[in-house]
Amino acid sequence: MRLFVGSGRITRIEAREANCTRITTIVVPIGGRVRRPDGSWEDDPSKTVWCEISGFDETADDWAGRFMKGDTVEFSGTPEIRTYLRSDGTPAAALRIRCGRYDIRKVGGTAEAAPAPDDDPVF
Repeated sequence: MRLFVGSGRITRIEAREANCTRITTIVVPIGGRVRRPDGSWEDDPSKTVWCEISGFDETADDWAGRFMKGDTVEFSGTPEIRTYLRSDGTPAAALRIRCGRYDIRKVGGTAEAAPAPDDDPVF
């Protein structure tokens, strides 16, 4: 069994239903920071890996009520790569993570309540 472990801030959360199955998808960007020559860090969107964390039925209901955009979370689950075309026609990929109900947890507060980040990257 493969297991992926990560953490980051939720940028999008979507609850929906498909074929009588409730699905909540949480999107968390990972990485995407590079060190400048002066030693400071900057975001580099070309290096960001988008993690799509999905939960189903009761898990989906729990997550939809427990998490919100801006929350910082830690998660673990089974990884799979999803490829797609961007709106400009260029290829891209996202990392899909299938988590159980308790394989994701909130750490700290929401974006509004969280302290300002320091100059060290979070991996």
